[in-house]
Amino acid sequence: MSVEQVGQLSTVRYEIPAESGTYFLHASYYQDQNDYELEYETDDLENGIREFEQFLIARNINRRETVQKIARALKYPNK
Repeated sequence: MSVEQVGQLSTVRYEIPAESGTYFLHASYYQDQNDYELEYETDDLENGIREFEQFLIARNINRRETVQKIARALKYPNK
C-alpha cells in the first residue's frame, strides 16, 4: 500500500463572540486559491438563525449552501 499526496489545505480560524453565540471565520488556502467561510455556532437554534440572518442582511451578504472545504480543495489538482 502506498500513500499519495493529493493536495494541501491550511486554515486559519478566527473566533468572534456574539450576543447569543460565536462567529467563526475560516480563511483556507490550497493551491492558488483563497477560500473564506463564515459560520455561527450557538446553543439556541431559533435565536441563532435569526441573529445570523440579521448579520448577513445588515452586511449585504448572500447566504448559500456549500460543500465542505476539503471537497472544494480537492477540485484543484496538486501542482
